[in-house]
Amino acid sequence: MIQKHEKLYDNWMAIWNGDFRKIPDMIHKDFVGHWPDHDVEGIFGLEEAVKMGRAYFYDIRFEPVIPPICDGNRLSGYWKMTAHYLGNMEDAKADKGTPVIFKGMDILVFEDGKCMEYYVISDTMSLMKQLQIG
Repeated sequence: MIQKHEKLYDNWMAIWNGDFRKIPDMIHKDFVGHWPDHDVEGIFGLEEAVKMGRAYFYDIRFEPVIPPICDGNRLSGYWKMTAHYLGNMEDAKADKGTPVIFKGMDILVFEDGKCMEYYVISDTMSLMKQLQIG
């Protein structure tokens, strides 16, 4: 069972690493993603959210920090993103090419073998400090 959950979370990390081919097999058509300040709906909504999250960086690598934890149809994971800043964010004073590390936690809820809901919390304050925002 643990290997199944690790594989699901590996596929989730692959989506965040830009492998959008995994979305139809993993994401429920009625998917809802919950960020602290907004929600997204559906397969297209998730794909757009991932693209937006990647839009300011290159050499992006999302990876689990510890193996995911599962409870019934819920899967939780702690992740780390390493990347370099593209230099294209309004109000950011960091130089293009600045290395960044960004961490967060996910909760994924599955129904019929696909991710139906997603909850995320991340260390945005640390990222803002690295990008010299504010």
